[in-house]
Amino acid sequence: MKPNRRNVVFSSVGNHSRHRLWINGTNRNFDLFLFYFGTGGADFSADAEFFLARAGTKTENFCHLYGSQPERLASYENVFVVDDDIVMETFALNRSFDLFYTYELWLAQPAYTADSHIRWPITRQDPSSVLRFTNFVEIGVMLFRRAQLDKVIDAMARSRSGWGLDMVLSQLLGNPTDRIAILDAVLCTHPHRDDPEMDRVMSRKEMQADGRRLLNRYRRGEWLQPVTYGSIPQGTPASRVGLNTTRSR
Repeated sequence: MKPNRRNVVFSSVGNHSRHRLWINGTNRNFDLFLFYFGTGGADFSADAEFFLARAGTKTENFCHLYGSQPERLASYENVFVVDDDIVMETFALNRSFDLFYTYELWLAQPAYTADSHIRWPITRQDPSSVLRFTNFVEIGVMLFRRAQLDKVIDAMARSRSGWGLDMVLSQLLGNPTDRIAILDAVLCTHPHRDDPEMDRVMSRKEMQADGRRLLNRYRRGEWLQPVTYGSIPQGTPASRVGLNTTRSR
């Protein structure tokens, strides 16, 4: 591996992974790390700067990488931890990283298309905004500032399934009002489908129990209520942020 970019995308993938969509464009500004949890021995090593076959969930495999080979992530400024079924092309990933850097964010996600499987309405795109500052990012599409990962990695390690993690991330980052965002200028699709491969890794019942343990650990007795603190309207030059936008300080 010879990383020459400041961004990296990480995913734990099965046989039906959509990751080839992510890299089918030109001039990508990110490297790709893949852990393969599937059966059948698929080899995606040619697709990635780093590839490893390892059973486990996305959070398990990311935490394994973070703990056992920290030098592999040390060169990167921004890390996108994403589910393998997310439909997103190279230009959209590039744009996500560009916005993340421009607006000095700590945690963000691209907005979901209207036809996505959406559990939290706040994650659906607002076409009038470049981005909205919020306290919530959905666990399937977590874009982190590398420097902030130390503050959340313990919670990730305690959340084998990822369930409940989106309830505590803002808390762990100090509840900022202008560092967590949904990127409305970038779209991705979360398909409506059940993944039998993932169900073999961890049952729904196990996931729910895992999430409850995490919430108890961080003393969250109720679900987080997602809120919007402000937005950057479409057409706002980045150089004018803080002067003619509704950004909260």
